[in-house]
Amino acid sequence: MYDDRPFGQATATGNVTATQTVDHFDSAGNPVFVTTATSVHDAYGRTTSVTDPNITDAQHPNGAVTTTTYTAAHAGELPSSGHRP
Repeated sequence: MYDDRPFGQATATGNVTATQTVDHFDSAGNPVFVTTATSVHDAYGRTTSVTDPNITDAQHPNGAVTTTTYTAAHAGELPSSGHRP
């Protein structure tokens, strides 16, 4: 899923916010999906956290979370895509 929208709905930014896979097929033969990961992005589209809802324990009932923090290499620097003309 992109930008927290249902499958098939186009959005402007295109950030992957959920990953799903087929869990099983219902009695009518329709696929039933299960979410395998969700993610959050910053204003630049960089992934800041990913949650696996299938790995839970008492301290993480909603799933295992991995977070990433971005900082500039030098004070005052703005993020860059890495592309140099």
